[in-house]
Amino acid sequence: EAISSIGTLPTRSADPTPDGRWRAIERKSSTRSIQLPGNVRIDLGGVAKGWAAERAARKLSILGAALVDASGDIALNGLRLDGQAWPIGVTDPLNPDRQLDLIMIEQGGVATSGRDYRRWQRNGQWQHHIIDPRTGLPAQTDVISATVIAPTVHQAEVAAKAAVILGSDKGLSWLEEHPHYAGLLVLEDGRVLYSAQMYQYLWR
Repeated sequence: EAISSIGTLPTRSADPTPDGRWRAIERKSSTRSIQLPGNVRIDLGGVAKGWAAERAARKLSILGAALVDASGDIALNGLRLDGQAWPIGVTDPLNPDRQLDLIMIEQGGVATSGRDYRRWQRNGQWQHHIIDPRTGLPAQTDVISATVIAPTVHQAEVAAKAAVILGSDKGLSWLEEHPHYAGLLVLEDGRVLYSAQMYQYLWR
């Protein structure tokens, strides 16, 4: 369900165009920490759910096969008790009451990223939460949502966001270049594109 409320957004004190400071983020393995340059902040909202789902599924795996759903970011560890793969429904972002497809997954992770849910208006223009790092602004893309299957949930989350940001042509090509990813893209005009790897997961 799309969020269409209009609110007052924080005033930015600087041009949102990236100036490359994020590239100066340093990772310190010895202390398991990172150091940020001035005025750079990190929001883990895009990957924290998947990380939590993976950890939970790993802990539960000592008791048996597990599926952990963290608000749509899903970690799977092993087949169901009946020996079958887990059925995961993919919702149509243009008609949330309709299931677009059913995918069958044995292991790994699945995540959906889209601009259909978290959106708002600013100065009469629709904005959304998926930011293109090349511009520092909401991505200009013809992809409404992307669902990706990957070896881990955090990989699926990152790949789904990349596919949305890149757009349908480049996004699908990028997924095809990574054979350990399988993707489904829903476009503004209602078309659904599948990467070659996705067909093995579709329930038919």
